[in-house]
Amino acid sequence: MSNRSSNSKNRKRESKSYPLKCFFFIATEDSKITPKYLEDIFNACKISWEYIKIIPSVDGNSSPSGVIKELKKQTKGRIVDEHDELWILVDRDRWHPQQLSTLVNESIKIKAKIADSNPCFEVWLLLHSDRSDIVSIVSSCENGDHCCERIRELFGINWKNIKDGDSKVPEMHLQFPIEKAIEIAIPKARQCDTSQDSNLIDTKGSRIYRLIESILRAKAHNTY
Repeated sequence: MSNRSSNSKNRKRESKSYPLKCFFFIATEDSKITPKYLEDIFNACKISWEYIKIIPSVDGNSSPSGVIKELKKQTKGRIVDEHDELWILVDRDRWHPQQLSTLVNESIKIKAKIADSNPCFEVWLLLHSDRSDIVSIVSSCENGDHCCERIRELFGINWKNIKDGDSKVPEMHLQFPIEKAIEIAIPKARQCDTSQDSNLIDTKGSRIYRLIESILRAKAHNTY
């Protein structure tokens, strides 16, 4: 594949990073917290940034249609190989069913995968907890405020101030046990996701685990 730009210029390089078997375009409705988390976890997994492009929302246009539009813009004119993957990360708590239905239809047209979080990205962070009842805690989170309160209780972080923009986004790997994303969060998120074949997650939880699993599989392909 040719004509690809790299996200690596402003990234902190690990001493050794691994190539992937394909390229990932990851569009998010967030321009701050989610991209920062993804940067930290990919660095922790020693993924080469030559194969990752995170596409945050721009100019506050974080609606599902805005995320799709930015993903199309960033991939326009590129040669996207059949093995490459397009991903869309959105929260469920801010958008009407019709907007989400349009998102699903548009994603199918461009062969993009959706990693949605219900109600919001913070449920994925909660799943980093090693508490045995964390799935039950996640299932009781009705909205973003509930999730932020649970994060404060479990991790001691005033996350609402961060989410509202009143506090700087922390170094995620210092606040959350990033390495547990593989050990704990992924299997717990899969446990929450009881309707595997649906276009969007039907229960409280997050399908960000699918994106991370896919990237780890791509990494494993080239690190025998």
